[in-house]
Amino acid sequence: MQSAVLAVLVLGVLAPAASAAGTETFFLGPEGMPLGSLIGTPRGGEMPNYDRGRDLEPGLLLARSDKGLLEIDETRYQLWHAEMTGRHLAGYPTLVVWSAAAGFDTTLAGVFSIYLLDCPASTVACDELASQEVTVAPEPTGTWVETEVALPVFDHVFGEGRHLGVRIVVSERSETDMMFAYGYPKYRSRLTVSADAPLALAEAAAPPAQRPALASVERLGRVKPLSSVTVETEAEPGDIDSLTPWLATLTASTVLLVILGVVLVFTLSPHGRRERSRIGAHGVRGRNRTVIST
Repeated sequence: MQSAVLAVLVLGVLAPAASAAGTETFFLGPEGMPLGSLIGTPRGGEMPNYDRGRDLEPGLLLARSDKGLLEIDETRYQLWHAEMTGRHLAGYPTLVVWSAAAGFDTTLAGVFSIYLLDCPASTVACDELASQEVTVAPEPTGTWVETEVALPVFDHVFGEGRHLGVRIVVSERSETDMMFAYGYPKYRSRLTVSADAPLALAEAAAPPAQRPALASVERLGRVKPLSSVTVETEAEPGDIDSLTPWLATLTASTVLLVILGVVLVFTLSPHGRRERSRIGAHGVRGRNRTVIST
């Protein structure tokens, strides 16, 4: 008995660790422009203004660019990287990033691209592993906005001296330059690679036929028989008892009218007239016979 209890406790401790074993997280580090490091969990301190020569706001300001992955202007891109020699990285990558419109403008939408890369140590001529464009709606309160971006699934082994890279470039289609917050415990911008698909992707992967079928069943459940709709429209539920005698009387009257109609039709028909004539003739002959007998 004690062995069984001990086994259950051990499984309870190991199960969370096993479920988390397939997940790796890389935080965007605070140092370096335009090159920074992917680090462990940020600790303490306050997020500084990383680019004092560009603006007075905290975080990093990036100007818009029309070159994407080929951009080399240091004010228009930022790249974080970590050495990954021989590492096998596979799964569903998700980037959580905090951003804002330049100057915390509350009326302009921002657009930026995220690139997941395999780079040499020099971080020049990187190979793209996955990418995604992101649109951030205007923020009425003028503050940082957290966005979770699901990138395409990948399976990759890094060669000798190769680095994992995360690059951000603000698109020329953006209505504004953009600021990014990272390297600070409150704004933990990070890349996570998980063996499990994000919830949004899992729902999107469901067979399309299932969702319409459920919707059809729901719609059919709301359709009522025509007779039910007629009763509910003409009378309240509380008046049904009072209508019962009236309905019975109406039914009897209807039957009587039908019988009278049949009799009337029969009477006016040629066959009916012949029958009346025959009956009348018999009556006359009978009266005559009675008179003669007397």
